[in-house]
Amino acid sequence: MAVGCDPRLRLVFPSRPPARLFRYVHSHNDFPPLEYEPLEKAFVRNYITVAKRYQPVISEDLVEYITGVYINMREEAQTDTEIMTFVSIRTLLGILRLASALARLRFSNNVDQVDVDEALRLIHMSKVRGRPRPGLGGSGSGSGSGSGNGIGDGDGGEG
Repeated sequence: MAVGCDPRLRLVFPSRPPARLFRYVHSHNDFPPLEYEPLEKAFVRNYITVAKRYQPVISEDLVEYITGVYINMREEAQTDTEIMTFVSIRTLLGILRLASALARLRFSNNVDQVDVDEALRLIHMSKVRGRPRPGLGGSGSGSGSGSGNGIGDGDGGEG
């Protein structure tokens, strides 16, 4: 089984490459100091409680926009032989759920195009990150969330 970086560590320590982070943890028997002040648990719990009260709806104009984007995604997936991704109705449901969740985070009962665009960006990035990088070997199936063996991976220049 390949050794990889726990994705939760990427959220807490986004600027540290996994190899450096693991080296620090194993040599100091503790995590490095945070580069920011974490939110209090009570604040996060209250925020989530309030956000759950909102039930965002999608306007007719936005439904047409989402439909058009989804159709384009399906056409691209069928014609692009290099990327080899699959776009199904679950992809559409994922876009709708992510957009609704983003609206809730803003304490809004309306899904805006900004929410849909961010949901599309997140889905696109998940597909980009899931692709195997050239030169790392492997079967090239692209399954899983890793980008190789995870040992000595750099931070990839992203978040």
